[in-house]
Amino acid sequence: MAEQRPLTIALVAGETSGDILGAGLIRALKARIPNARFVGVAGPLMQAEGCEAWYEMEELAVMGIVEVLGRLRRLLHIRADLTRRFGELRPDVFVGIDAPDFNITLEGNLKKQGIKTIHYVSPSVWAWRQKRVFKIGRSTDLVLAFLPFEKAFYDKFNVPCRFIGHTMADAMPLDPDKGAARDRLGIPHSVRCLALLPGSRGAEVEMLSADFLKTAQLLRATYPDLQVVVPLVNAKRREQFERIKAETAPDMIVHMLDGQARDAMIASDAALLASGTAALECMLAKCPMVVGYRMKPFTFWLAKRLVKTDYVSLPNLLAGRELVKELLQDECEPQALAAALQPLLADGKTSHEMHETFRALHQQIRCNADEQAADAVLELAKTMMEFVYPHTHLVAGVDEVGRGPLVGAVVTAAVILDPAKPIVGLNDSKKLSEKRRLALFDEIKEKALCWSLGRAEPHEIDELNILHATMLAMQRAVAGLSIVPEFVLIDGNRCPSLPMPSQAVVKGDSRVAEISAASILAKVTRDAEMATLDLAFPHYGFAQHKGYPTAVHLQKLQEHGATEHHRRSFGPVKRALGLASN
Repeated sequence: MAEQRPLTIALVAGETSGDILGAGLIRALKARIPNARFVGVAGPLMQAEGCEAWYEMEELAVMGIVEVLGRLRRLLHIRADLTRRFGELRPDVFVGIDAPDFNITLEGNLKKQGIKTIHYVSPSVWAWRQKRVFKIGRSTDLVLAFLPFEKAFYDKFNVPCRFIGHTMADAMPLDPDKGAARDRLGIPHSVRCLALLPGSRGAEVEMLSADFLKTAQLLRATYPDLQVVVPLVNAKRREQFERIKAETAPDMIVHMLDGQARDAMIASDAALLASGTAALECMLAKCPMVVGYRMKPFTFWLAKRLVKTDYVSLPNLLAGRELVKELLQDECEPQALAAALQPLLADGKTSHEMHETFRALHQQIRCNADEQAADAVLELAKTMMEFVYPHTHLVAGVDEVGRGPLVGAVVTAAVILDPAKPIVGLNDSKKLSEKRRLALFDEIKEKALCWSLGRAEPHEIDELNILHATMLAMQRAVAGLSIVPEFVLIDGNRCPSLPMPSQAVVKGDSRVAEISAASILAKVTRDAEMATLDLAFPHYGFAQHKGYPTAVHLQKLQEHGATEHHRRSFGPVKRALGLASN
């Protein structure tokens, strides 16, 4: 007998932060499946964990429209080659780590070939180019997000997403030892220390290093004993920084470090850094910071018109306010940078308040991310097992709609199709246009051997919880069929207790015609109920958001309170009613 192929995971990381995430994921997977194989585009950390690198990560480390255009031909060649080679390899799961402009298209190419795909680290679709969410939904089977508000965004568009926290938040202590970090770097405990982090990409280092060095020179006029440490990610970036320093500040004494960025942040009283993952790491190190960033003029001009958020750094996005100073493009100049850093280096409450907020945000995203990501990969790998349709005549498909909304019933449907009357175009109801759903709704009711709807009302959801209420609604749908099925196929990963054999089918609404039909009946029915509810309560917008916790719905809850149809056990409704515990 041929030896069974080991679990094979393909990965592509495009920059240093992705290398960190990929290495943690590989470690967590190897702890469970020691003989698993990992291949793709990897940095040094992933390679150290055993990932076979078909291309070096540096090949993809390009940022900015102008910069990408200069490397476009090479990037397209790499993506085409990976599409071909991964297609031949047939990995159990592909994981694209960040690098969305490269990875999402690659994920789509692989998904068309039947390969399961995960995008690890959500692109900032909530900030700019929001229409990308539709391409992400077509290209990936699951998004792994480390920002809490991202899952709610994807839920609104019915794109599978799992909030897992951030691996760096797990790896770094809530209260790092500043003295120990200084000892490791040879920095006296009595002096002030400033960390300069001009980025991990060559273009960033080129754009920012001179201004960062000039800023440090200005601060030395106030603090003559100021120690300046500059961690560089690799030998290339160090050589580049040394060249710029020789041109800009040849006599200035700085301590260049090979890596050791985390120790530099922990040891420092303040940091000046490029926007990006380094800002998150600096927050977790509890180091007060100023973010400075420059781009090519055209890239910045375009970004200003596309970005829909007020902030660019992760600490500010997590806090929802300007927690750290951001100085971008023309504002990123030595005088302004030095002025912003001055209060952070002075002894005062500014740094203390920032530290305490950093700690609270750290706790918020500390969720054991590596393990959760590994769980997601293995769960998706299991769905690669080919589904075997039961060998029986009367098969019912069951699906639900309405687990996530704050209002109304959860609606289920059960359908037994007639093989003599095939229905063309059945698919997951969420992937169909409203016009197509309505047409299929009528055709299913006309051609099916039998069909039935079930439901669990808001008060039942509040009494039982949404999971048990959904199981009850599914039982009611099956019980309502005029023909008793011999077997029941249920969308998802859990079956209710039924008097006949049943099986849960992950993504069954896209794989099993009976479940697709049930999903259409349930969705059209519930959408109609939301339209009716909208007529009774027009100021809530139920016809548009279908009861899901969108920003509009949450705002209307605060303004008008909850209706009798809202689910009292759901957090936002509790808060609107003043029932949430403090």
